[in-house]
Parts: sequence; structure tokens; C-alpha cells
Amino acid sequence: MVTFEELGEDIVLLILTSCDVSTVLIVGEVNRALRVWSLRKQLWISLVEELVSRNLVDIPHGKPLVDHSVPDLIALVKRIVLGPATWLESDSGPSLTQEIQVSHPCLSTDSMELLSGGRYIFVGRRDDCLELWDIYAATAIWQMPIPRYPIRAIEMLDGGHTAVVCVVVRGKISIIHVCLNTGNSTELAQIQLQAQLRVDGQMISLCGDFVALTVTWVFTANPDFSMKRFVLLVDWRQRTYILIRYSVPETSIGGFFPSVSFPCGHIICNVDPDSIFIYALADLKGLWQPINSMNPDNCFDCRFSGIKPVVFEQINNLPIQGQVENLWNPVFVLYRSPLRHDSYKLLIYHAGLTQDHSKTSIFEVLLSFRFRVSDSGRRRIMEGWERTSATRAGAVIHHSARRPISYAGYRTDWSLHKTMVSNLRRPSPDIASDEMPRFALEMDRDSGLAISGYSHACLHKRDSTLFVSYYL
Repeated sequence: MVTFEELGEDIVLLILTSCDVSTVLIVGEVNRALRVWSLRKQLWISLVEELVSRNLVDIPHGKPLVDHSVPDLIALVKRIVLGPATWLESDSGPSLTQEIQVSHPCLSTDSMELLSGGRYIFVGRRDDCLELWDIYAATAIWQMPIPRYPIRAIEMLDGGHTAVVCVVVRGKISIIHVCLNTGNSTELAQIQLQAQLRVDGQMISLCGDFVALTVTWVFTANPDFSMKRFVLLVDWRQRTYILIRYSVPETSIGGFFPSVSFPCGHIICNVDPDSIFIYALADLKGLWQPINSMNPDNCFDCRFSGIKPVVFEQINNLPIQGQVENLWNPVFVLYRSPLRHDSYKLLIYHAGLTQDHSKTSIFEVLLSFRFRVSDSGRRRIMEGWERTSATRAGAVIHHSARRPISYAGYRTDWSLHKTMVSNLRRPSPDIASDEMPRFALEMDRDSGLAISGYSHACLHKRDSTLFVSYYL
């Protein structure tokens, strides 16, 4: 019988190039020969190129992958999983590896999002315009005039060459396909919602043919029961919908807004702050209705439906002291794993108030779950669901639950007159401590700060100059 090594280096490397990062690392632990082959430069170029095609890693501007060493290529992957290494070094502090600057007067007060891949930013300007900017070329490649502060979402496709933009203005959903190489755009769909349906803008999610929004159905003719709250799922290509009912718990501070994500062939949603429901989209096939016949009585209730969820997770046993008095709105962030093709990570950020011996305290907890989605031929199957960690992060002086969390568990935070990066995955030395472990990048509070979910590039602006900073 021919052993794996006897196939020869060329055949083994050809096999490994079709594997994911996790498999290559495991093979490299078998023996010395496979260890040497698993560290070949061409193999790691292939692995990183595959991550680039899935928009999971940013290639530093001006330096092709072929000019990187193997340790450099591995460091790009490690930066996704663990965050920049120098963010945790208290002595030397953060170390810049690259910084891109773009100067333009319109960029001084805009809300921005650094898109996966690190080359483009999505800009919602205050002068009634949506834009996509190429920061390498320092120019806007696509513009769309809209009313101020629209509800919007974007999805990167084709290895970062195209994007699909969803814009909701005055109850009208527009789906636009944008070629990022040329700036040309095509409207794929336009759907006008009923006048009684108000899109509140607290949640929007876009994935493939599906859009999810939080909406309120207003009954102007019924003073006793004036409104109902729903998550509206729209299949914009088929022009069908599902309404999922939710309510606001009395213990929630500032209201409650569900989160929705679409891992391959499934939907994850939370209809209250402490529960997760995951359904296979195939199981919801009979619930889709034509969108022009929308009826608030024709809704889906996760708790009383006859459709069994693939996963139901009660979020309890939080690592906190005292009794939970109030919860802020939880934040759900779903990431595809850079290490395995079929794996996902779900991060849930919980915060609120606890009461312990007449003392009221603020708490923050980051929960981490992982699961796989396999293809059985007829349908995609979710398996391996498990909670991997529940980390107490301490308290913050000023809380903003809507800010994103990176794959490695970092988020932006501000306190007093500084904006900074906080590590939510590193537990405090004393679990009862009110001191948040903070690392890296302090700046003036009015400069703004956002972190790229995978690369941990920091997007910030001062005056009319935009900075995109990458760290070792």
C-alpha cells in the first residue's frame, strides 16, 4: 500500500491546495516530511488566495502575495483568528505595518464601513448620498442620491469584484448590483411595502436573495391595539415574504431589536434577548407568501410554531455576579471560519445591569458558539453546535451595543475623551472587577473608529482625512 508521503511532494501539495487551513495544519503535525511540505510557500499563497476569494483576508496594498514569506502569509491568517499580536503587548504597544490615507472634504463627518477585503469603504454621507470608495485609488467609484440617513446593507461577492447593495427609503426596498472594477450598477429589484408597515431601521441583514428588517405594523383604526412588531424576511428575487413576530421584554433598556443572520441554508434569529432559534430554510418553505398580499395576521411565532428549529439555545448561566435587573439590546455577529470551509462562529455580546447586595453594576459578557454546515445533496445540514466560551469583560463607562465585534472578539469603545479598542475575549483577572481590559489605539473621541471584522484594520478619520491602519 502506498503511503501518503510516497505519493511525492508534487501530488501531496496538489492535494493540500484543495484543503482548508485547519487540515493543512493537522497534516503538518503528522511527521517531519509532511511538516516541511505543509510550509511550502506556494501552498500558503494558494491558501491565502482562497481566503481572499471569500473576502476573509486583506492583502496589504502594493505588496503581492508572491512577495510575502511563509511566516508573513501565516501571520495574515493568525491576525484574523487572534487579532494583531502587538495589540496585546503592553510594553512596546501596537505596531503599524501599513497605513493608507485618503483626503477629501466629504469624508469628515460621514458614517463609514470598511468592507471585507480592505480596499473599499461604504459611505453614507450627510448630504444625501451613498457612495462606494476605492481607498487605493482615493476616489468614489459609485454614487446613489438618496434621502438623508437611509437604511442600508451591503454584501461583497466574486472575491471582492462586485457588491450587492440594499437600500430602504420610505418603505421601498431597492437591490442594486455594483461592479467594483468599473463602478457600473444595475437595479436587480424594487419592492414597495405597504403604507402601514414602518421600517424602524434598527436591524437590516442582507445575504444572497434574502433581506431581513425589523418593522412595525401600525393599526391607525384600532386604538386598543395600535401596533405589532415583526422581523420581515424578504426573498427579493421571488418577491415573497415571511413575518416573524417578536415583542419587547419589560427588562430591556432602550427597547429590544432582534438580530438575523443567514448561514448557508439556514436562518438564525432571536425573538427575545436570551434565546436563539435556528431554522433550516427548507423547513420554512411553506410559509413564504406573495409580498403584495402581506397580512399581519399571517405571521410566524418561533415559540408557538409547529416547525421544529434545528437549534434552540437558551442563553443563561452567564458568568456574572448578582441578579440580572435589565438587559441592553444584545448584538449577534456571524462569521465564516477562516480555518475550515464549512464552519461558522457566532458571537453574542450581552450587557446590562445586575443587582447584588443593594449594589447596581454594569456587566458585559461575550458568548461564542461554533457550528458546521454540511451538504447532504438534497439539503444543507447544521451540526456540531456548541458554546465554546462565555467571557466576562467587565464594565464600560459609556455603552454602545450597536458597534460591531471582530472575529477575535475586539470592539471599539469610548470613555471620557478617548476612543479605544477593547478586547472582550480576554477575561478580567478579577471576575467582579469593573475595569475593562483595553488595548491599543487611543485617539480623540470625535475622530470616530471602526474595526474590520476579519483583518482588524482600524478605520478612523480626523478632520477631512481618512486613515486605514493595519497592525502587526
